[in-house]
Amino acid sequence: MNYVDTKWNAGLRGDLYDIEHRIIADGKTKWVREKAYLEFDPENKLLGGFGITQDITEKKNAEEALQQAAEEWARTFDSVPDLISIIDKNHTVIRANKALAQRLGLTTDQCKGIRCYEAIHGLSCAPGFCPHSQTIFDGETHTSEVHEPHLNSDFLVSTAPLTDNRGNFIGSVHVARDITLRKQLEQQLVRSRDALEELVMERTADLVDANERLKKEIRERIQKEKDLIKSHQQLRALTHRVDEVAEAERMRISREIHDELGHLLTVIKYDIEGMMNKQEFAGEPVKTDFESLKSMIESLIDTVRKIATDLRPGILDHPGLIPAIDWHVKQFRKRSKISCQFEPDESELTFSKNETTIIFRIFQEILTQVWLVAP
Repeated sequence: MNYVDTKWNAGLRGDLYDIEHRIIADGKTKWVREKAYLEFDPENKLLGGFGITQDITEKKNAEEALQQAAEEWARTFDSVPDLISIIDKNHTVIRANKALAQRLGLTTDQCKGIRCYEAIHGLSCAPGFCPHSQTIFDGETHTSEVHEPHLNSDFLVSTAPLTDNRGNFIGSVHVARDITLRKQLEQQLVRSRDALEELVMERTADLVDANERLKKEIRERIQKEKDLIKSHQQLRALTHRVDEVAEAERMRISREIHDELGHLLTVIKYDIEGMMNKQEFAGEPVKTDFESLKSMIESLIDTVRKIATDLRPGILDHPGLIPAIDWHVKQFRKRSKISCQFEPDESELTFSKNETTIIFRIFQEILTQVWLVAP
């Protein structure tokens, strides 16, 4: 009330009485505007007057809300780490936040009225890439990445147009976000990627070279295996041929021994028998000698037959393998005194001449080894 009384007393002295203050009405605080028109006589004595009281609570609440919003906007404006400024059509800074002022080494008040291109870029006019200039030109929002040597940093700059109540362009909100760290990381990533690509190319070249060497080695090994298989086949063919030639030679020698030598010995035997029947050889000593000679020839004939048979039993060619094995078992049992017998199954097996020879020779070798190790 001191405020109201003071203003009323001033009004009685002739001052204008027009005040705003709060009152309590129905338990609520309200704002009112009081205005009084007073009349005075020549001696400055109060003659009368009239006054007006107006409820301005809504107006005051709106003003307080607006003031609070402005303060909150100012706090937000200054708390944003991005460099923010409001710039007019002449590139003059109307307002700057604390982040921009600190980056320029100024206070926010000192930023007002400076040219943005002078303070930020150190130039006498706006640079060609200036987003604010582009917004002035077309009234649109623009964004670009800028490296600013004057501040030794990289920025993502965006400008948004500002208009008055009539929609006329008056400037832009200029926001610059420091992306220096991001750009450095991007550059590091690019370098790492390039190094990795180079390493991959080197490793790929090594792998290609190793792969080519491996392919070459595989081809060489395959060729060697083919050559080895071919050599084995040739060796097998040669061995088969040698066996055939050897067997043919045994057959030839066997026939010659059996036919020619056996025949010759048989003739000699018959000649000796004929001579023994003659009278002039009737003497006992001579007869004994001829008997001994005859026995030797007979033994020699048996040996010749055995040799011929060992070289190539005639029975092997006719009637065949099974009878030849059966015959050989009987001969083996007779010579070695080892008890053994051959029991062929009833299945009919058919072999080529070469297979028949090979099987018989294997069987012969088995019985020979049995005889060698038998007690």
